[in-house]
Amino acid sequence: MLEGLLVIIGMEVVLLVSIAAMTFHHRRMDVLSGRYFANDQSAHVTPDLGIEQLECEQTARQKDVLTAPLDERSKPPLPRSSEPTRVRRWELWRSYIRHLRAASADRAWGSRRAQSMSKANLSTGTLGQGNQTHAALPEGIRIYAVGDVHGRSDLLQRLLAAIDADCEQRPVPRPITVFVGDYIDRGPDSRSVLDLLLRWQQSHQAIFLRGNHETFLPRFLTDPRSLDEWRQYGGLETLLSYGLKPSINPDRNEQTMLATEFAETLPREHLDFLQALELTFSCGGFLFVHAGVRPGVPIHEQTEDDLLWIRDDFLNWEQPFERFVVHGHTPVNEPDLRLNRINIDTGAYATGRLTCIVIENTAVTRLASDEIQLDGTFSVPSTRAAPDPARA
Repeated sequence: MLEGLLVIIGMEVVLLVSIAAMTFHHRRMDVLSGRYFANDQSAHVTPDLGIEQLECEQTARQKDVLTAPLDERSKPPLPRSSEPTRVRRWELWRSYIRHLRAASADRAWGSRRAQSMSKANLSTGTLGQGNQTHAALPEGIRIYAVGDVHGRSDLLQRLLAAIDADCEQRPVPRPITVFVGDYIDRGPDSRSVLDLLLRWQQSHQAIFLRGNHETFLPRFLTDPRSLDEWRQYGGLETLLSYGLKPSINPDRNEQTMLATEFAETLPREHLDFLQALELTFSCGGFLFVHAGVRPGVPIHEQTEDDLLWIRDDFLNWEQPFERFVVHGHTPVNEPDLRLNRINIDTGAYATGRLTCIVIENTAVTRLASDEIQLDGTFSVPSTRAAPDPARA
């Protein structure tokens, strides 16, 4: 009888060990494929299967973007709860084991990533031997990613010349220029910025992403009252660049008159350009977006509001995203390189520094154009601080 009892106990132990091993295996596969996030619904979240790792795609004309007016969607949607929703004891135990496994894998990945980037120094435009990112571009593709321009046509013209010079000096089969949005407002010459971008589009392969500032101009044409909000984001400077002369605080009558005059002045190709901007662009292991992404939400389910406006929930996230994210929107003094993202908005309109990073295979470098004038002479780069992110 004792022997039979021992046999039964042994079988139960084997069963429990098998269940634990299967749980560990499933979690390991989730981690390796990128399917884990910081909410308990993560087991049901899958990567954007519509994007091949070795292809470049404009991923967002999102199917379910927010269409409400800006004043109705100024606040981003509430993040998903990270509290466990399962109540049965065995499910809580399984969730606990899964998160332990995920944390262990994430620490190991973060350690390898930190070690590989430990010698990186984007502020000088040079990288040491550890210049590899966790992500990679397909062979033969080089991407020049440009930060927020904000009406600084002078800086943009100099930077585009530097990109052409770099391509001439180091030819590559397929160079792509990706602009992360915010071309207008705040700076003095938004109109010339759009003219430069349209000319660049005619002779180069380029991706133009939408920034939050690009939502104001088209809206003003149909809703003149929106100037109350737009002028707080530098909209009056944009109107001035088109030859209009708004007062500091236009009343309703003036807003209507300005909208009518602006509709007559604005070149049709400028409006078409702004209305055709993409929300995201993916290439290899990289995702390009203006502001960031909502952690825990697959790329194809991201809302336009988050892609254009998100800040803290994205910036404070330390775990890997589906892809390494290249973004702007939040001004920093120098390109901000993290384990899962890089911020390339260096507050050009206030600092005089327009950043462009160069991505090739797994290497990320900074294109040194700040000290080069169009005539080939050198200038002293600006040392002014980046503007307050809350006003970006």
